[in-house]
Amino acid sequence: MPEYTYRAIDRRGGNVSGSMVAENEEVLDTNLLATGYWLIDAEINRRETEEKRIRKQKVKRRDLIQFFAGMRQLMQAGVTVIDALEEMGKDSGNPSFSYVVKNLIRNVHSGVALNEAMALHPVVFESQVVDLVKAGEYGGNLISTFDELRRYMEWVDQLMGQIKQASIYPMMVLLAVVGFVVLLFTFVVPKFATLLIGLGIPLPLPTRVVIATGDFMVSWGWLLILVMVGGVLAFRAAVKRSEDFAMRVDAFKMSMPVLGELNRMIVLSRLSHNLGVLLRAGVPLLSALELCENLTGSPVIHWAVVEAQVDITSGGNLSEALEKHKIFPPLLLRMISVGEASGTLDNALEYVANYYDTEIPVRIKRVFSIIEPVMILTLVAIVGFVALAMFLPMVGMMSGAMHH
Repeated sequence: MPEYTYRAIDRRGGNVSGSMVAENEEVLDTNLLATGYWLIDAEINRRETEEKRIRKQKVKRRDLIQFFAGMRQLMQAGVTVIDALEEMGKDSGNPSFSYVVKNLIRNVHSGVALNEAMALHPVVFESQVVDLVKAGEYGGNLISTFDELRRYMEWVDQLMGQIKQASIYPMMVLLAVVGFVVLLFTFVVPKFATLLIGLGIPLPLPTRVVIATGDFMVSWGWLLILVMVGGVLAFRAAVKRSEDFAMRVDAFKMSMPVLGELNRMIVLSRLSHNLGVLLRAGVPLLSALELCENLTGSPVIHWAVVEAQVDITSGGNLSEALEKHKIFPPLLLRMISVGEASGTLDNALEYVANYYDTEIPVRIKRVFSIIEPVMILTLVAIVGFVALAMFLPMVGMMSGAMHH
């Protein structure tokens, strides 16, 4: 069915806007009348204004955690979906999220399923959330679905918080290193270069290299910044457009020294969490794997999951299908095998996810504890090389004067 963005008036004469799916404009008018609104005008697929409004004040993950927790609590107390939505829409503290919840209410009132209403707001509700709610509606277990979503969102929020907290100090050190190097080569080195060249003494190779670098930074530093920005943009475009390039980049990220193991643990943790949540919500294994294809952010995992679906369809099991790919460690494969044998695959995946939840923060701290001294040593090496380059001509000049 097409999606309409509409303007209407309520019983008090106030203006109301939103989006709703309907077969045609007449059905849209009827659905709005049933909820107490009179249609003024409507357009198909014209949500740019509201989407921009949502993006300007982005819905925070904490808003979604409170929303799913509140929906679970209200529905567990016997409140209907529509009444729970109306209760949650009274005061969200975020105007953008309030708009989204009110739009959900109008759509559900008109007979649209909750998952279809959520799908109208992809900026707020990602595909996994929509699919989980859809499974919960069909299976009649929305309460447990909302609880799973709350737990999953809290895990993501905690993981992002740990990464952010651990990276604050290294990022400050990195900015200080970059700022100092730029200052060194654009202001300090040129002044020394003018002095040394004015003396007319022969300059050793390290000094010539430092002076040439300083001249380049002063004359072409802006070009270097443009090239770096252009390189980053071109790299991102290549990752998006070329599946083969994206696979190679992802494989490299997971084989890097120090950072590689952490990257792999994070994507495997996402897979374990997402697959476990879907299975506990009653989604069949093949459907759950299909939904997990794009939820880890890893092309390597994506293709492993796609190939696993083919193997399972042919009569294989999940652990044997994943064992063909080196990305999956023995712990994960062993737990999946035990879970399949005992019929508790969702519990096995939860065990793996909990293991990663404990291990990832430790690895994050370990990684950044290595990165910090490396950056400081890099700064010391640069400053030491520049200092040596500046003093070598003076030492040579003093040595020559002593011989004379």
